[in-house]
Parts: sequence; structure tokens; C-alpha cells
Amino acid sequence: MLSEPLEPDRARRLIQKVLQKGVLGFSGHAQAELVKDGFSTVDAVNVLRAGVVEPAELEKETWRYRV
Repeated sequence: MLSEPLEPDRARRLIQKVLQKGVLGFSGHAQAELVKDGFSTVDAVNVLRAGVVEPAELEKETWRYRV
């Protein structure tokens, strides 16, 4: 079990593991936001692959990780 918040390096390793061996899906809301901003799910995956993970933020009782 993960203990949150994750340090940025640990979050990045987890993201990479999911991209390599897991299943990544996008909610309807995420897809709509991507389209609204002129991006695709391919763009989002590329950001997850190469982006910088910022320190976690607690938002609405959930830890959020910006990449």
C-alpha cells in the first residue's frame, strides 16, 4: 500500500511503471478537458512519459500530482 503524499521522484517512478506494465484510462471529464484545450490522449501520455512531477497538493481531501 502507498503512503501518501508521494515524493515527486516516487510518483514519477510509479507513473513510469503504470505506463510500461499497467493499463491507463481517461475519464470522460479528462477527455473533454483535453479536447477543450486542443490536446489528445496521446499528448497526455507524452506528458506523463517526459513531464516533471511537482510536489503533491491536497485538494478536496485527495492528493493531486501535477505533471
